[in-house]
Amino acid sequence: MSSIGGGGGGGSLARGSLDGGGHHYGLFPHAAWQQQQQQQQESVGSSPAQSPQFTETGKRRKDGSSGTESSQAARILEDRRRRNASASARFRRRRNERERGLMRRCEFLEQQLLEAVGPRVFDDVMRSAPAVLRDDEEPAASPPPTSVCALTAPRTLDDVWAAYLALAQQVADSAERITGLEASAKS
Repeated sequence: MSSIGGGGGGGSLARGSLDGGGHHYGLFPHAAWQQQQQQQQESVGSSPAQSPQFTETGKRRKDGSSGTESSQAARILEDRRRRNASASARFRRRRNERERGLMRRCEFLEQQLLEAVGPRVFDDVMRSAPAVLRDDEEPAASPPPTSVCALTAPRTLDDVWAAYLALAQQVADSAERITGLEASAKS
């Protein structure tokens, strides 16, 4: 190993040493570093990837492509957000339409039952109906229903039909009793 730069400091390298292969180790001044880079380029051969001009262009290309990629990713995310928002809006609209349809059906059935049995019998049937319990309510917090809509409190179409069938059975039983009482009163 030999010291480069000779004795007192007349060389371009302040401190450093060469190994057997001519490589520098230690602290390098800028001029020595440039020399080493030139030697390496000559020994390996100049490739476009190592030229400073191509590297800067490559960086620009890479920066431009990452900008394009990030803008494309932003467009994809925005499109996904927009599609999810429109799907959520469609779901809410359909749910609201379904609930309005169920409420109209309940009101229609209630009106038909009121006309068929009269308000007094209807009120008696509704008072004897079990209270509708929600998942988050206590049994004491739920009063007896006062209408078919309150009785059914539809969660699904099956719930509406089950409540309607139960109410229809109660009304049919009441109607039979009324018919029987009227027949016995006439005789």
